[in-house]
Amino acid sequence: MGKNIYEILNDVKINEDEYEKINLTDLDKAQKQKRILKKIKKNNKSHKNIRRAALATAAACAVIIGAAGAANPAMAKNLFSSTIGNLIENRQGTKDEGEAKIYEKIAEKSMTAQEETARHQDKTYNTSVDVNGVNVSISDIYCDGYIVYYTAVLKTDNELLNQADFISSGKGSDIVTVNGKEPGGVRMSFEKASDGTFVKSGEIDLMDIGQNTDSFSDKDTLEVECSMENLTGYKDDDWDKNGDYKSTGTVDGEWKLSFPVTVDRSSNITYQVNKEDHGVKVCDVVKTKAGLVLTIETPDFTKKPYNDPYNDPDLAVVDADGNPLQWLYGGIYKQNADGTATYKIMVLYENQTDLTFEVTNKNVDGKKIASIDFQIH
Repeated sequence: MGKNIYEILNDVKINEDEYEKINLTDLDKAQKQKRILKKIKKNNKSHKNIRRAALATAAACAVIIGAAGAANPAMAKNLFSSTIGNLIENRQGTKDEGEAKIYEKIAEKSMTAQEETARHQDKTYNTSVDVNGVNVSISDIYCDGYIVYYTAVLKTDNELLNQADFISSGKGSDIVTVNGKEPGGVRMSFEKASDGTFVKSGEIDLMDIGQNTDSFSDKDTLEVECSMENLTGYKDDDWDKNGDYKSTGTVDGEWKLSFPVTVDRSSNITYQVNKEDHGVKVCDVVKTKAGLVLTIETPDFTKKPYNDPYNDPDLAVVDADGNPLQWLYGGIYKQNADGTATYKIMVLYENQTDLTFEVTNKNVDGKKIASIDFQIH
């Protein structure tokens, strides 16, 4: 398999002395890095003249980054948020390679922590915290009114932590609140990157904080607090006699971070579907910056003709070739007393037109219960 544009860009050599160096603010750098990423994504999809595109992009990077502090302007992961670049790089060629698509979407549509805090200069946020020789910083923030993604980077000179393949909080994951409420979602451990830092992502489900997501207004601000305690390093290929990962060491302390999140629903488009099949109804689909949010009404699957004792069928959105779209988050949004429910689910969207929502009776006979076609333009 040939190299993609990110890998080719890493190999490009340029003479920085040929370009004028300019000083940029953190906000300017973030904005220009984002423009470069969009250009690279476009060239990467085209698969035409990919090496020429990489050369042109590297030249543009040299002009834009110049004196901005990038040690090597041709290193892709240092240009489009080093944190997201490292998360993508760590998944290339692994079973989790599909997750790289999520990070690419985030990179296209996110804001840096510097951009976000610059909007709220009347408040003080802790987007970077040093405790006992370990620095943790928030890097990127994404929000579409339904879900929040954030990335973070950990840097340290601690020899024991630097021996680790991944680093986790003593409580297992970050403790996160949004406007004082604990949401659902997924918070990952820090994973070691090739540049020696540790990077991670966090997902916050806004559909799980007791507030109707439709009540969010564009440009609303969410106040997010994130804390981690007693960071412990582990090797991913070394276990003790109990089958637990062996620790390389622990740094005690508490890292309390806070950051604003601007709700951006400006790109959201709602498609009214209102189709039903065997008691399952797709009400509407919202196309956001990164995904599709489906509102689904379901019957009580424990009753006939479904007979599912767990009331828990498989839900999926598939493309025209039957390939499932990557699940981001979702579940029961409202449970009714009669066993019926309203679901909200979110899947990654990559410009597919013809899609199908499928429900499968996984706990009984594995047969399809419902199949509802819809289109997104």
